[in-house]
Amino acid sequence: MIKRGDGIKLIPEMYAVPADKVELEFAEPKSQAREPLGRVPLIWAQSLYVLGRLLKEGFLSPGELDPLSRRLVAEPKYETVIQVAFLAEDSEVKEKVLRSLDIPCLTFDEVSPIRVFPAKVLKYIFSSLGKNTKLAMNGVKADVAGILATSRFYSLEGYTIVFLPNFVDEDSFYPVHDIDFFCDVFGVELLNIKQNWKCIGRPLLIFPWLHWMTDPYENIHPCMVSVSKRLMAGYKFGAKVQVGKLNEFLNTSALSSLSFLTMTSEGLGGNAIMQNIQDLAVEHKQTSLIQSTIVGALPKEFIIDTRQKSVLSARIAHSTTPDVLFQPTMSQDEQERQGDEDQKTLTRTEDLDKVSTLEVGLSFKKVSENFSKLHLMESTGVAEKITSTDGLQYAGMDVKDLIENLEHTTLLHEQVNIIHYLYYEKGLNWTIVRKNGTEYTVRDLMIELYDKGARLQQWWLLRHTAGILGKRAENLDSIATDIIVRQKQITFGLPPEPREKIITRPLPSDELAALINEACENDWSVAMLTQEVLFSLSSIFITQPKAFSEIINIRVGLLIQVMVSELAQLLKIPIADASQELMNLSPFEIQMFLTNVIMAKEYGFAGGGVTSKRAKEAASEIFRLKRKSTGADDVDSKAQFGEKTVLDRLGRWLRRRQLDGSLGRVPVGFYPAVWNVLNRCPEILFEKHSLKHSMTKESTSGEMKFACRVQAVLNYISAPEYRQLFIEAAMTFCLMAELLGKNFKWEMPINIGEIVHTANRIFIDEQEKLKSDVTLCCAQNPRPPTPPCGGHAGICQYFYDSAPTGRWGTMVYMAKAAASLTTLPTGATGNISCVQQ
Repeated sequence: MIKRGDGIKLIPEMYAVPADKVELEFAEPKSQAREPLGRVPLIWAQSLYVLGRLLKEGFLSPGELDPLSRRLVAEPKYETVIQVAFLAEDSEVKEKVLRSLDIPCLTFDEVSPIRVFPAKVLKYIFSSLGKNTKLAMNGVKADVAGILATSRFYSLEGYTIVFLPNFVDEDSFYPVHDIDFFCDVFGVELLNIKQNWKCIGRPLLIFPWLHWMTDPYENIHPCMVSVSKRLMAGYKFGAKVQVGKLNEFLNTSALSSLSFLTMTSEGLGGNAIMQNIQDLAVEHKQTSLIQSTIVGALPKEFIIDTRQKSVLSARIAHSTTPDVLFQPTMSQDEQERQGDEDQKTLTRTEDLDKVSTLEVGLSFKKVSENFSKLHLMESTGVAEKITSTDGLQYAGMDVKDLIENLEHTTLLHEQVNIIHYLYYEKGLNWTIVRKNGTEYTVRDLMIELYDKGARLQQWWLLRHTAGILGKRAENLDSIATDIIVRQKQITFGLPPEPREKIITRPLPSDELAALINEACENDWSVAMLTQEVLFSLSSIFITQPKAFSEIINIRVGLLIQVMVSELAQLLKIPIADASQELMNLSPFEIQMFLTNVIMAKEYGFAGGGVTSKRAKEAASEIFRLKRKSTGADDVDSKAQFGEKTVLDRLGRWLRRRQLDGSLGRVPVGFYPAVWNVLNRCPEILFEKHSLKHSMTKESTSGEMKFACRVQAVLNYISAPEYRQLFIEAAMTFCLMAELLGKNFKWEMPINIGEIVHTANRIFIDEQEKLKSDVTLCCAQNPRPPTPPCGGHAGICQYFYDSAPTGRWGTMVYMAKAAASLTTLPTGATGNISCVQQ
């Protein structure tokens, strides 16, 4: 090492034997002294030296350099036991739970002195980590507190704090309104904790029981009951679970300190910091807030739900829908009295900051308490879509008359159409002044539509309004990152580029959401559905990672397109109607549908009339999919659904190619095989784009860089089934080239597209001789210029629907086409065997 004049040791870039001593070194290795060369110091080497000295002298601990405990991966690991504690919102919910289940359930009040807060509060706490005003450091920017961060206790100056999981927050992202989806996410997070927990102590996961999780008749949702029973049994999604009371887990759970808050809070004590944390929960308007853990901390009249903010400005008479509302509609006099009480409550709430008590009351509020405080009248029916996208039916109508109609109509579709028209004509911030002088904006109306969609389970309305209001999944960036770190690429929108946007590196949530909106051409519903699909894909990666083997590019836009076509085939309806039916499915139904599309499962459905209800029934059948790989499955399918549900073979391989093409799935060993052929020829052509021989000099056969280049060329082929034929043709040629030996080379470029089209012509000619069904379309004389069957790119639909292997398989015709178009050695008879087994 080199020592400076001030005594600091420096590490140079390298050491070398002096030029005049090289011969002596060769004669006697390691006999000559080395001299430093290159940069002094070398930054990365000097940094490692400094870190090593800090570790050796005790100024740093290994845990500070490795907060994720990656250094412990090589050590033997015991099975992770996940501790689950049931917490009820209040005694009323607790009674319902205990009436249906025999589980250890406590209320938020009963776990005192443990404080319980939403995950959003932890996010803002983490934003103080690393904050230093003297060094002008703003701290960590955290969009969401992950499941590993909320799965532990926290200590702060004598206080014990625990946080709910981030997916519990009702106001975060609309899929949480679907109880089935909520339960599925809970199971996925259990598996996520099992796979990634590396901290000292056991993880802790809170299972909340809240008012909004009950049905209109105040019953516990069956899915919640089922999940609770599985947790009590000790296993869920393969994760070992221990259920108990929250207080019982204090000694066995992981514990982290929030001591950094005392260093960034300008000398505030623990009580003052806790007060700030509780004020923070109120300030950021949590919809799903938490009751105080100290009984009697605040009178109930000081508690206000944030949903009341936009609804105190107007009060309109409501009509009732008994199947939807939790409470009967009040009369006009009762509403006026209630309005006065609300104003008093608001006045009392404004004095909340003056309350000196430490325990500021935060409360979950039942949705039913807010139903009578909206600008819009309660709806007497449901709608399936926006029927006036262009607003022509309201063109020329006076805006005052339009507002008056809006305030008095009870039809949901009319409310939606009017608000949609006001949004496009006036914008979200346009102010509406009522006759009594109160004001509200179009944004307020859109928020109420969003809440109404959640109440009525109108998922198309939720997706549309959520997109307009700019809502997004809070952990959108981490979801995309989880997929990217698995060496996958994500694309949004439909091909080709530049309309299809490719994500190859982690992006912030805001930038990612903007990119999705751009790729979806500002179609809010599709943009929200894209976020849903991305969220579901991350869950599938955790639960079924093998489903994405041999897939590099996750093409979300094409996946949605395939789901629409699958639903159209399932319900026997046009594609346009299927798109709307897909928007009517719940998030959980979307996830199940997506899972079965990715797994390429085949299913049947006894069709009938096409309505939104029929789409729901179709989705319920999707949950009971049956593999048709054996005769027994076919028998079971017939017995359960009847003869109409047995799939006809027609269209089966076309569907499979569409699915694989949309997913970008390739055969095992496809990329190394293409590299080997490319290494022996000047170029491989895929229509207008190609792979150059020089690429083999830039990357190896198994390198990710080469696979991504091949995928980028294939992505220019827009139709999934057409793209899949190119993959089959390329794989067929690679298999043939493998049999020829490594010494055989081609002097001319290999045109894969020409092989595909030649194979299609050979197929049509042979089928014409056999008098098959192809004579009804493409095998006519004279040959039609375009396929009457509607096949893409001039390829016969029957060729798309042929099996890859077998006597009449597509690979047989592709082998014949390759033999006729390229120079291949022949046997003694002069023929090449093309039969694929």
